[in-house]
Amino acid sequence: ALAHSIILAKNELKIHKKLLESPTSIEEYRSIFPSCLVQFYDGLLKTLYETKKKIIDRQRKYRKKPLKPLNYEKITKQTTFFISIILNIAFKGWKIWLPRTMASLCRKPKLLSSLQGILEVVNITSHSQRHERNLEKIRALLVDPTDRICHEKNIWNLGIIDNVDFKETTFGYGNIFDAVRGNSHATLRMLFQYQLPNELPEIIEIQDENKQKLFGQNNFSQQTFNIFNSVFEQLLT
Repeated sequence: ALAHSIILAKNELKIHKKLLESPTSIEEYRSIFPSCLVQFYDGLLKTLYETKKKIIDRQRKYRKKPLKPLNYEKITKQTTFFISIILNIAFKGWKIWLPRTMASLCRKPKLLSSLQGILEVVNITSHSQRHERNLEKIRALLVDPTDRICHEKNIWNLGIIDNVDFKETTFGYGNIFDAVRGNSHATLRMLFQYQLPNELPEIIEIQDENKQKLFGQNNFSQQTFNIFNSVFEQLLT
């Protein structure tokens, strides 16, 4: 019944389509929404939050802590978000303001924090950006790259060590060549591992028996080179 009501409201929404696509305020944007959707999501979210608030208030009274009021503004923002998504699904060809704004934010790395702020308000993300930064620090401290190293006998290891300097990508106004840039230094250590069909001592023995070199040119590489050489000769003649 709710889905049918949304489809029936299309003609009325089409009259105010410009306000849905480019509103001057969030109140104007919200005023165009179908009343059936507003009543449904408002009632659903208010019931959820009020039920949770009763439990929290009981606990805070027991601990003799002051009670916190219900954040109805947050409920309004969440209702606006969910209705925008529903309208974007129902009327795919329309340029609904909020989904299009979020799509634009996804394309601008410097505005990703704003996108995350929107998702945090509507509880799409489970925690705040500050908490995520703290989690990143904890993960960086707990990670141990050596746990992923394979120690089998048929593994060929290639280790690389390099020094890397990082410089700032943004500069202040003026002559950028005279500006002092912040930089940082890091030592990069990488390990590339290749799984061989046999253990390395066996491969060396096979190479010795066939009188082939493990490094440099061998019969296989020479044959491949001859094939490529003949192809180029045929193309040039």
